[in-house]
Amino acid sequence: MTMSKNLNQLYESGEKESLKGHFRNLVVLAQSDGMVSQVESDLLERFAKKLALSWDEVERIVRHEDNYPLILPVEREERLERFIEFVQLLVEDGNVAEAETFLAIKFGIELGFTREEIEEVYETILVGCMNDEEPELIIEKLA
Repeated sequence: MTMSKNLNQLYESGEKESLKGHFRNLVVLAQSDGMVSQVESDLLERFAKKLALSWDEVERIVRHEDNYPLILPVEREERLERFIEFVQLLVEDGNVAEAETFLAIKFGIELGFTREEIEEVYETILVGCMNDEEPELIIEKLA
């Protein structure tokens, strides 16, 4: 029983670190155009809540982003969901800067997609996010 409890805690700890790494990437993306707009800040706050991060955790991630590496999800759908979240952040302020697009594509590659795969799905994801479509609907379109 104790061993099972320890394995569960280890799994939960690894999952939490993965979520922190994901949030860190969202923060870096929001900052990529030199400033974080109020709209982007609000979206980051929503993502933090969705990822069950406390305010203290968010502040630590923002101040010490290098301490939170990206831990890749295994499942393609989860990687797509994370990429969609990057793109949602891009379009949230209504202005998609070239640096933001470059960084989102770079993160897509870091998520384990090839450049060709990202280039293939990026336009569909971008249009879906601009139309406020749910990630599940965007993923269905990509299937």
